[in-house]
Amino acid sequence: MDSLSLNPPYRYPETKEQFLRWFQIRVYHRKSTGRKSPRYLLKCGCCNEKIEIHYDVNGPEIGGVNGAVEDWREIFLPLLQANRKLKQKKYRIGKCEKTLP
Repeated sequence: MDSLSLNPPYRYPETKEQFLRWFQIRVYHRKSTGRKSPRYLLKCGCCNEKIEIHYDVNGPEIGGVNGAVEDWREIFLPLLQANRKLKQKKYRIGKCEKTLP
């Protein structure tokens, strides 16, 4: 049985590699066709939650929220750079807290 199985009993990842593989985001791209704008579809690695990012010359629409590229940069860049600064090797999955090796 795969240690990353989602069927009960749940088994949480024991190594950093398993943890990163378990929550890997699935990315799908659709080109523009006719009146439909191009989009990226991002799906969760462990469930069926998803978010759509539509984009065109006016700027991206993320999860139904329109905004200029500069506005999205202000929001997401600090979040993406924060991961580099974190030195803690702990992660949480529900109520379970583990330390990465």
